[in-house]
Amino acid sequence: MQMMGGQLIDPAEALQLLDFPDLKAFTQRRDAPLEDIQAVIENLEDGKYETPEPFSDFVRARPMIQASYLRARRQGAKQKVLQNFRRYMVELDALQQRTAAYQAQQAQLQQMAMQRQAGLVAGGGQGAPPSPGTMSNEEGAGVPGAGPSPAGPPAGPPAGPPAGPSPTPPAPSMPT
Repeated sequence: MQMMGGQLIDPAEALQLLDFPDLKAFTQRRDAPLEDIQAVIENLEDGKYETPEPFSDFVRARPMIQASYLRARRQGAKQKVLQNFRRYMVELDALQQRTAAYQAQQAQLQQMAMQRQAGLVAGGGQGAPPSPGTMSNEEGAGVPGAGPSPAGPPAGPPAGPPAGPSPTPPAPSMPT
């Protein structure tokens, strides 16, 4: 503990050194992402390629992989090893971008759902407020083109999907 207080080792390493059984399980879980990155680096150094894992710690993996690549290059590693490092970094970057795009899309969908829910609550559970340019039920049963009420447009977010290309209308049904 004195070494930690003197800032000779960081708290995570101090926990590992204590080696208490209850702390051991904790440190194994905490260190799993780092150990996975280290195993990937060892495989790449040995000329074995593996694709990046979508659940990897991207923030820690990229600089460690890059540093190992640069070290291997300076030490005269075989081209296959260097090529595997480069390929891994390119695929890791692409995976990270796809993951970020997916997360942004999910956040947007969640925000839209929350806005719709807020519209339901604000409208007393009667559904979303009428779209601008239509009359409310009290004014004319939602007649398109009738314009906003004299008090102005309805409060709250507009109902329906975000602006963009409109979906294809459903095919007309055939009489039976």
